[in-house]
Amino acid sequence: MEGRALSSLLGGRRVAVDSIKGALGHTLGAAGAFEALLCVRTVESGVIAPTAGLVERDPEIDLDVFSRAREVPVRAALSTSSGFGGLNAAIVVTRYTE
Repeated sequence: MEGRALSSLLGGRRVAVDSIKGALGHTLGAAGAFEALLCVRTVESGVIAPTAGLVERDPEIDLDVFSRAREVPVRAALSTSSGFGGLNAAIVVTRYTE
């Protein structure tokens, strides 16, 4: 469902998508903080982390998920968190410009 929601939100644009859960495991309440930190580092460095453990992408999900790091210009990063009981949150991190 998350893949479908992101595809719908992005409206057919090819946007890199990754997950850190494969690298860190289930960190429960700390997951959102780790993802926010990764978003800051991604925007700062221009390196998008790979999805650890990804062997084969599900062809039913039309997202640009990958298994190797990419270096690209990053203007913004979106982190979504889905919690127990339907508690969901999202944050967008952008590069600071004056």
